Amino acid sequence: MSVISQLQRLSSDLKDLQGAVKGNMKTIQAVPLASLVELDPAVHTAAFVMVLAAKASVLREPDFKEFFSVTELFLRGCRGELATDDSLREMTWSSLGPVCDKFAYVAIRLKCPAKAIQPLACAVELVRCGSPTALTAAHPALVQACLSARMYHAALPFIESPALTQASKCTGCRPRDVLTYLYYSGRVYLGTKQFSKATSLFLRALAMPADLSLIHISEPTRLLSISYAVFCLKKKKKKLHKKINEMTKKTIQIKHT
Repeated sequence: MSVISQLQRLSSDLKDLQGAVKGNMKTIQAVPLASLVELDPAVHTAAFVMVLAAKASVLREPDFKEFFSVTELFLRGCRGELATDDSLREMTWSSLGPVCDKFAYVAIRLKCPAKAIQPLACAVELVRCGSPTALTAAHPALVQACLSARMYHAALPFIESPALTQASKCTGCRPRDVLTYLYYSGRVYLGTKQFSKATSLFLRALAMPADLSLIHISEPTRLLSISYAVFCLKKKKKKLHKKINEMTKKTIQIKHT
């Protein structure tokens, strides 16, 4: 019996499935991506995402296109069949973050980040189960893809809802996801010239614990981003004040005439 067939058989028992994946990690990492067609993303969601996470950890450039196609299929077709139990949801979606991160990275390397946006949006909607305030492991990758594609407005619906209200493990959310979500969202606001909102998000990212802030984004990078946002905000305010003064002068002149 193939490894994929074994995982398929264990899909109904997540604890056994997780144990089988951990115990056969090297074997699973060597499994061809094409063999994942044996799994139905709508039925074997947990097995599919665990195998994808294992493959993502050892992915090489020649396999980028195939990984992108298989992951897109999964993100569009997966179902939260374990949505009624938070502990089981946590076990299922704990592998989602690495998969989404690699999917966005591969899309950027293949110069097609726009194609990653819709599948990642599907994953966000699925994992948060209708709760607009839940931050998921797919959020940072989605915003990153929008940012790379310069499709800033596509990211706004996922930024302007208070996603950080609920950041729990049952949505696959990791501590680093909070930081990267804030950072990429701030950069999207820079792209849409909403400098005050960008500054606010950068400040929140800057205020995160030092050990967490070093996970993904260096301190100088974050400081540079916030400095740029503040500079743009001040420049915008100066232009606004100048326009107000000009309008005031014109109003006074009209009154005197």
